[in-house]
Amino acid sequence: MIREENIVFKETKNIAIGVSILTAIMLLVFLILKKLTFYVFLSAFIGAILAILNFFLLGLSLNKAVNKEASNAKQYIQVSYSYRMIGLFIILAIGLYLKLFNPVAILLPLIFPRIVISAINFKRRRGINE
Repeated sequence: MIREENIVFKETKNIAIGVSILTAIMLLVFLILKKLTFYVFLSAFIGAILAILNFFLLGLSLNKAVNKEASNAKQYIQVSYSYRMIGLFIILAIGLYLKLFNPVAILLPLIFPRIVISAINFKRRRGINE
């Protein structure tokens, strides 16, 4: 189990680095467009944290599911996914409704893990060392 947890931490670290880089690029675009404010910066920071946390929790739930029977594992993953999505939705809905977040700055980082995963997979397929 320790080895699997190390993999989750390692992959989460890779995702965190990638999400941070993409978030910095996004903030640079806001700066170039002269739209960068503390409100945008805070929204981007929270969005990046949510994206990284979501990935980390996904890894932990997959780790736990591996040791379960197939039907139980599938159900466990589905429930875990539902809880993570409901939690994200509640945080985002309340924040956006109360105008606490910039919609673009908080939502865009949520797709950054997919971009980072694609880049990592491309890099691994090409045989480029990490």
